[in-house]
Amino acid sequence: MGQPKLLLPFGETTVIGRLIDLLQAEKLADVLVLVRPDDAALAAEARAHGARVVQPPAPPQQMRVSIEHLLNAIEQGDSPAPDDAWLLIPGDHPLVSPETLRLLIAEWHGHPASVVLPVTQHCRGHPAIFPWPCAERVRQLPFDVGVNHLLHADDTPVFEVPVDDPTILLDLDTPEDYQRAIQDFEG
Repeated sequence: MGQPKLLLPFGETTVIGRLIDLLQAEKLADVLVLVRPDDAALAAEARAHGARVVQPPAPPQQMRVSIEHLLNAIEQGDSPAPDDAWLLIPGDHPLVSPETLRLLIAEWHGHPASVVLPVTQHCRGHPAIFPWPCAERVRQLPFDVGVNHLLHADDTPVFEVPVDDPTILLDLDTPEDYQRAIQDFEG
């Protein structure tokens, strides 16, 4: 993108600010954002929106390691119970609708032992809600295996929630993605 994409302008805030504000509005127990140790601007923006910032001593080399750092911070700071859950959404998914988020949370309450995923156009998207016991399973994955491996394991119950929300598939990897997200948001 040529610049830190999570700090790009998005409406009256930034990409990460919009996502944190959405999550905060749903009164989730806590919103954590993993930030590289040298990224003071992103850490300040996340804190300004009320998120708890997790900064490991070295930048994680893969997303799964980032998730482990976040899960460890949740465990240390919140002492989750086995019937709790954690929501996973990459920071570059700023367009998730409040309605989709509320629907996923409601479906999780009906299926608390399952990973709850939104699906549109026969594709799974974000955010995903995992039962807390999956945190330990993430830690047990081989180093070269991502969290998606759990979604394909026979012993992981997955509940797919059909949504008419193509934004669950939209992340910001290119300038064109960003421009499309801005247009969708403003439209």
